[in-house]
Amino acid sequence: MLIDPKRVEFSKYQGLPHLLCPIITSPDKGKNGLIKLVEEMEKRYELFASKGRGASNYKEYMEICNEMGYEKIPYIVMICDEFADFIENDRENAKLIQRIAQMARACGIYMVIATQRPSVKVITGDIKANIPSRIALSVSSQIDSRTIIDETGAENLLGRGDLLARIPNHKSLIRVQSAYLENREIMDICDFIKNQRGVNYMKDFEDLSPKVVTPYGMESEIGTPYKDFHNDPKFEEIKNYVIKTGKCASGKIQNAFGIGFNKADGILDTLEADGIIKREGNRRVLAEQYRENLIEEDNDE
Repeated sequence: MLIDPKRVEFSKYQGLPHLLCPIITSPDKGKNGLIKLVEEMEKRYELFASKGRGASNYKEYMEICNEMGYEKIPYIVMICDEFADFIENDRENAKLIQRIAQMARACGIYMVIATQRPSVKVITGDIKANIPSRIALSVSSQIDSRTIIDETGAENLLGRGDLLARIPNHKSLIRVQSAYLENREIMDICDFIKNQRGVNYMKDFEDLSPKVVTPYGMESEIGTPYKDFHNDPKFEEIKNYVIKTGKCASGKIQNAFGIGFNKADGILDTLEADGIIKREGNRRVLAEQYRENLIEEDNDE
């Protein structure tokens, strides 16, 4: 899975047979792609539990697949360029990335993130703790160097592919000269690979278009009906919380009620379909009639 917010860095790889889905360039599709990755991760752990005969990681499960003749599952690598821009567009993306970083490696899902702005707001401690392998190219300050590799040194690199790498099981940093490939060489290699085999996207990832809120029972634009959360035990409690506080972000609901992302997002979708909240850009906000009540309550206080 390739996420390319700038739309130009990964375009040359479009059509490669290795791709899980078409290259992602829009924030909404990027978020949906991460949600799908989390769902895939959960499915894999369910497989480990039901068929894995005690398997606790990808390698052990694949050995059991060979023994029992089960269908094998592939490695998945998610690569995100311009990570800072991607998570700043929607802060929930950072939480999804963090969850993938914490849990996905053991089931064969890996990620590579790149950013030109290595600030602590972008590369948080939680994310760093779950990304043991890190590379720093030339940076402008010691602070940036420490943010990436926990040591100074990257500010003194020469550029042109000169880098420092922090690798697990190595006590000290490793200095490496990375290779340089011209665009023409990359295109030639990609064309050669594309001529061997066509794309074969993973079914669950073929369409990552944003959901369009419609009344329940009707089809959405991506052809799937919404799950109705009206009967969920937490629904009324969360509904009252949203109306009272005006907090409509999935992360806020997760933290306040101790539920998973998918459930929180599903309940908010239900509230959106009911007209209690609506979307403004990439954010959910209270509908005007409820917002007015919220303002009045705030004034009364």
